[in-house]
Amino acid sequence: MRISTITQTSRIETNVLSLQRELSKVQNQVSSGKVSNVFSGLEGEDARVSIQLREAVQTKESFIETVQRTRLRTSVMDVGLLQLQEVANEMRTELIKQTDTLFVAELPIMNEFANNAIDRFASLLNTQVAGRFVFSGPATSTQPIINANTLKTNFQGAVNTTVNAATNTAAQILAAADTHFNTNANWNNLNAQATTAENTLHADVGLNISYGEMAHQEAFADLFEVLNIFANVQINAGDEAEYRTLVDSARTTVENAFDSINQMIADLGVDQARLDSIEQTHKDDIVVLGDQLGNVEDVDSFEAVNLFQNLRSQIETSFQVTAATRNLSLANFI
Repeated sequence: MRISTITQTSRIETNVLSLQRELSKVQNQVSSGKVSNVFSGLEGEDARVSIQLREAVQTKESFIETVQRTRLRTSVMDVGLLQLQEVANEMRTELIKQTDTLFVAELPIMNEFANNAIDRFASLLNTQVAGRFVFSGPATSTQPIINANTLKTNFQGAVNTTVNAATNTAAQILAAADTHFNTNANWNNLNAQATTAENTLHADVGLNISYGEMAHQEAFADLFEVLNIFANVQINAGDEAEYRTLVDSARTTVENAFDSINQMIADLGVDQARLDSIEQTHKDDIVVLGDQLGNVEDVDSFEAVNLFQNLRSQIETSFQVTAATRNLSLANFI
């Protein structure tokens, strides 16, 4: 029998240590399902591909987060527009209910309704989400509508709303109100913003989506005109016919504004549907990227378990051999 030398014993121990390192690596693969916990543990181009795929997934997740934040704002905007439309519809109903023989008697009710509606309208257009005004377009930090009381005071000081067929006709009142609300500073803070300005969302690589409505658009200005007129209007005796003209003209204005807001709601619905589609596309892409990442990083679990068992058997055998050689003595051969 050949007697083991120190070199041979050292070689056996080195082999055991190598097997232990390999066993530890395979054990991590079995428990994690990954080839390696670090990029350097991947072979060849796999590390570079893994990094690129992970960056692509992170980019998609970032787009999804942006879309979800935007959907929250559009949802709040959608609710706001529906309530604005409700105010317009209620005003239209009040105007339709006006009866010639009861103009004077109904006037206090109309004044009170319109006065309260101004507060509601201003509050809705000043809606915020997480500190951002949703009807201010890109100027999200700017409150779009000035204080409602200030808005009312500005109008009362500028427009005479007492109907008089001789000196202050319905046409003159409407023209004065229109002139007043053509000056932004009289009722809003969006002087530098175009009424067509929109929010812009970076939804994907090379894809920007514009959405939203501005609080100083013509439809809203028209409604503010009518509401302020009827919050303050008074009738002189014998001027009921002129007041009827004012009511009929206002009703047409309110109906047009109602239709405009309805179109805004429809447009926003299209934008929301597009956001939903884009988000789903990103989620689908992440699934595909995840499969590709798995092909690079995931280990074959069946193969890893078999290798683990083989390595463990080899280590046990090596330990037995090492133990046997350490018990050898020259005395056994003399």
